[in-house]
Amino acid sequence: MKYAAAALMLAIAGTAQAEVVSSAPGGFEVRSVKVVKGTPEQVWTTIAKIGDWWDPAHSYSGKAANLSLSLETGACFCEAIPAGTQAGNGGATAAAGMVIHGRVLMAMPYQTVTLDSALGPILDEGATGRLKWTLKPVAGGTEVTQSYVVGGYIRGGGDKLAPIVDMVLGQALTRLQAHLAR
Repeated sequence: MKYAAAALMLAIAGTAQAEVVSSAPGGFEVRSVKVVKGTPEQVWTTIAKIGDWWDPAHSYSGKAANLSLSLETGACFCEAIPAGTQAGNGGATAAAGMVIHGRVLMAMPYQTVTLDSALGPILDEGATGRLKWTLKPVAGGTEVTQSYVVGGYIRGGGDKLAPIVDMVLGQALTRLQAHLAR
C-alpha cells in the first residue's frame, strides 16, 4: 500500500528517463543515461553541490540545501535535519539530527564516483545499494550514466520498489541536466 501511494505521488510529480534494468524480490538495478551541458570537470563539481539540484521533496528535511556531498573516498552524502523539522511520523524533531544517505567508496575525479547508499525507503530495509555516476566527454557536453544497484532483504519485494526508485533517480538526473543547462 505504501509503495502504491509513493508511486502515485511520483507519477504526479513527472516522469523519469531511467530504466529498470532488472528486478527481483531481493533487489534491483536502475540506470539512466543523459548528455548534459558542460565538461566532465564542471559536471563533477555540480554533482558535489547536490543541494543545488536535488529535489527537496526527496529529502527528509524538505530542503535540498541541507544535503551535502564531498566526492572523496570515505566522505558522506549527508543531510542535516534542523531541530523542529517535521519528521516522517508527523511530529517535529526536538533536536537537530543527521541522515547518512551514503558514503563514497570510490572517487576517480571527472570520471566516476560510487557510493555505498541506502536511499529513501531502502534505509529502513535489510538492504544496501551502490549509487554510481560515470562521466564521459562527448560532443556537446558530458554523458552521465547514473546507476543504482540494490540487494538484500526488502519488505514487499525489491521488484515492487524498483519502479519508484527508477522514477526518483530519473528525476534527479533530469534535475542535474537542467541545472547544468542554466
